[in-house]
Amino acid sequence: MQNNRDNSGRAVVFLGLDSTGEPKLELQQFYLPKEDDLATGEVLLKLIRSSICNSDLHTLQGRRSEPTPSILGHEGCGVVQVSRRQGFLPGDRVTFSVIDTCGSCRQCISGPEQKCCQLFKYGHTVYTGVPSGCYSTHILIRPGTALVPLPAALTFDLGVSLNCGLATMVAVRRTATRLLDQRLPAGKCLIFGAGLLGLYGAALMSDAGMEVFITDVSEDRLKTAAGFGCTSKRLASIGSAPAYDLVIDACGASGVVEAGVPLLQPGGVLLLVGSVTPDAKFTLAAEALVRKCGILAGVHNYQHSDLQDAVSFLARTQNRFDFAQLASPAQSLDNFSDALKLAEEKKYFRVLIDTSH
Repeated sequence: MQNNRDNSGRAVVFLGLDSTGEPKLELQQFYLPKEDDLATGEVLLKLIRSSICNSDLHTLQGRRSEPTPSILGHEGCGVVQVSRRQGFLPGDRVTFSVIDTCGSCRQCISGPEQKCCQLFKYGHTVYTGVPSGCYSTHILIRPGTALVPLPAALTFDLGVSLNCGLATMVAVRRTATRLLDQRLPAGKCLIFGAGLLGLYGAALMSDAGMEVFITDVSEDRLKTAAGFGCTSKRLASIGSAPAYDLVIDACGASGVVEAGVPLLQPGGVLLLVGSVTPDAKFTLAAEALVRKCGILAGVHNYQHSDLQDAVSFLARTQNRFDFAQLASPAQSLDNFSDALKLAEEKKYFRVLIDTSH
């Protein structure tokens, strides 16, 4: 392909793992679709920022499988370049949902819509020449994908991860509110895992009125968590008394369910959100949950309305919680391997990718 950046984009294509288990990555060019190439409702988005989610690290490290070749990455935001969707014009700053739904199946109508019978997930499909992942300069947004404007006050660096981690934790808060009802405000919440999901959860649940505690094996993460509306606790200091109305697994580590159920007050809720790999397993005596009328539930991804709520929450609280400290300086898309190494070092909660040029 001729190297003409006026009518082409670039993407990091994942080709699978080599014989040593290392990811095979290749920077490729693709032609940009024109307006006549787009279907009604589709939008070509010029990505400004993307970020490396832990789920992609799992794929690139061989802990979970994805079809290949593919363009990974689902956390991103940018500006509309070409639009065939009413209400969105070139130059509009937007974020988008990580899923595309049909809008007419049983799951879309009755919920949960993120389990649509014709579900499409960005960053999880075979690459056929049309960009559908965020490790790219552009991405083609399908008609059943939520597009939400980014307020001018939100920078792309700040807004890049809200369409994954923050929107997912908004779904956790919505689920907890439904299950706990009047017990949620002024209740007590314990979060296992002070990674990005955990910190988003702490900010959201404290904003909802709960007294929030968070635990993690990392002392550095616990220090950071203090600025997100919660009290940090070392694992050894949690104890075993039933003190919490809500326990959230935001880490996916073994033993969280076994440790969390005894900590629930009668009628309490334990929500699993971090357990997204096949090796996340637990063993639990049923009576431990039944005798306290407890609820154990999972939350995976989010519904479209959660994304709008996530944008609103971030715009309203960005000066209250220091979300900006959680991300690295933006790394070049052309040097994606260096960005991947930085993400594996765990120095930052998110490593940002500059996809703007």
